[in-house]
Amino acid sequence: MKTLASIVLGLLASYFTLLWVVGHLDTLSQAMCSTDFTLPALACRFGGLGITLLLIPLAGAATFLVARGILAKLG
Repeated sequence: MKTLASIVLGLLASYFTLLWVVGHLDTLSQAMCSTDFTLPALACRFGGLGITLLLIPLAGAATFLVARGILAKLG
C-alpha cells in the first residue's frame, strides 16, 4: 500500500511539473530563442525540450523516494 501511495504521489508530481514546465519554460524559450529556422535557433529550442525531458521524471522519482521515506517513518 505504501508503494502504491508513493507511485501515485510521484505521478502527481510529474504531472504538476509538466504543467509548470509547459507554462514557464515555453514562455522563456520564446523570449530567448529565435523563431528563425537556423541551427542555433533549433538547438536553443531543443535545449529547452531536453530540460523538460529531464525535469519531469526527476520530479516524479524524487517525490516517490521522499514519499516512501515519509510513509516508512509513519507506519
